[in-house]
Amino acid sequence: MQTILVAIKDAHRRRTVVQAVHEAQPGASIREVSTLEDIPSLVQAVRPDVLITALDSERHGTLRLLDDMHVLCPQVSCVVVCRMEDFELVRNAATRAGTVDFVLLPLQTADIARVLAGIEERTQALREASAGMPAIDVSSPSPAQCEGETLLSAWASGRRDEGTREALLRCIPHGRVLMLCARPESGVDPARLEEWLRAYLRTANDLLLAREQTRDLLWALVYPAGERDAHWLRARLEAAAAHMRYSEGAAMSVGVSELLSIPEDALDAAADQARLALSYRFFAEPDRSSITFAEDLLPMTGADVPYLYASEEALYGALCARSMSRVEQETDALFAHLNAWPRPRPARVMRYVNRLIQQLLLRAGDDGVLSPQAVQRGTAQAPALFGTCERLCTLKGCVLTVLHSALRA
Repeated sequence: MQTILVAIKDAHRRRTVVQAVHEAQPGASIREVSTLEDIPSLVQAVRPDVLITALDSERHGTLRLLDDMHVLCPQVSCVVVCRMEDFELVRNAATRAGTVDFVLLPLQTADIARVLAGIEERTQALREASAGMPAIDVSSPSPAQCEGETLLSAWASGRRDEGTREALLRCIPHGRVLMLCARPESGVDPARLEEWLRAYLRTANDLLLAREQTRDLLWALVYPAGERDAHWLRARLEAAAAHMRYSEGAAMSVGVSELLSIPEDALDAAADQARLALSYRFFAEPDRSSITFAEDLLPMTGADVPYLYASEEALYGALCARSMSRVEQETDALFAHLNAWPRPRPARVMRYVNRLIQQLLLRAGDDGVLSPQAVQRGTAQAPALFGTCERLCTLKGCVLTVLHSALRA
């Protein structure tokens, strides 16, 4: 049975929400409050599973409340009741506050029921994924694990002689193997991420870690014990990411290869798969964890950039109109297509965007829309900027920078 706290100042809207919750969850324990003040303190006393609030006359108070709840009471799921015209405002502001659910007005019992059922399912899944997880163990690793780490560190750093390979393979237990690469996000100490991976993914003597210093990647070979497979690892990674988000305010990026048997020549193939999976962090928001399995990429491995002639022409029309607002609008539309499933490989997206911007600038120069100096400056600036992009959102920002600079020249 869920405990639900309804914190809405407007009495009529509060009664409407309470009635809808009663109909959607007849057995729920419902508490009401007419103010947003001291809600975190009240939550600590009531310990609800769900907090329902509304974006009404105290919209800034509601957004501050979401931030406070994320920091002080991350275990409580938040639901915001809002109008359609306020949806984007709430969604954008709540992005930094982790998972926030929304219900649109006019209120429907079915919508409340769907959201509460989703929260209950999500909470139960996280609880099951977390069950039986070892606490962070600061004790020394076993001698076998130390030997394996030393060998894998040598392998990852490029010492791939036959002796190292044979010694490493002797340390690998029989069964299925996953090659996993993780890159810490900004603000996350690599040693801390190593600690998380040890705590959440270790099964007895099964985790080996090493770091490739040149690219600041953590490499790991994870050996599922018995019949533990990708589903088992996925659940632990998602639980680890949730724990990091709520307790540390941190994110991690992970790429995992397909399940492999252990032929002697499989390590390089597993590494390549893991690198490809990790590269798809390109589509994730910078402050969100990215967990990608190579097996998830199978439907997308052959995907190419879609045919975007109409979007390209619309962007060129905005450039010819010398309207930065239209350029921003058409760029948003173009990148919405690039972010749609199935997503092509990030390298293909980078090549496509670079080629498109070069063509647009040269075409605008030939048509007299841009001066030769603006074209020369833009075509030289674009590759340098794009080469630093690790995320799709960053790439879009660089495109706008180049086009804005060209229009101002």
